[in-house]
Amino acid sequence: MKDGEFELTSPFDAKYNCIAHAAERNDIWWWSVDKTLVGNDVFWFNNVPGEPTVENFISVFKKLGYEPCENDKPEQDVEKVAIYVSTKDELQAPKGSVTHMARQLSDGKWTSKLGEDVDISHNTLQAVEGNVYGVVKQILKRQK
Repeated sequence: MKDGEFELTSPFDAKYNCIAHAAERNDIWWWSVDKTLVGNDVFWFNNVPGEPTVENFISVFKKLGYEPCENDKPEQDVEKVAIYVSTKDELQAPKGSVTHMARQLSDGKWTSKLGEDVDISHNTLQAVEGNVYGVVKQILKRQK
């Protein structure tokens, strides 16, 4: 994350993560998991595989009305989310696996939840790219 390119918008809250935040939920952690391993503490659609692939996250957000699109530019009456992926192999996130999501706000800025920590707003998707979250791989949109 790049210093000075974001603004704090909420206090610490470990109840939800960036995926839930992108889906406009703040009541449960969303992640690609096998529910038989973690129980009901984590939300994931039962008929979507539990691996953190871009395709699986697209499948989840399609259930919420989103479709892939080509750009992150604001559009009237359109909501957008961005999927980030790891750029290198790491134990927690092999290269190409989903690491983060952000949601576009009505003013064109983006909002992100930083793991268990705080919510932030940032002017660009690139403001949170880097070693932790990797790079933006896919933008999705839906009509409001």
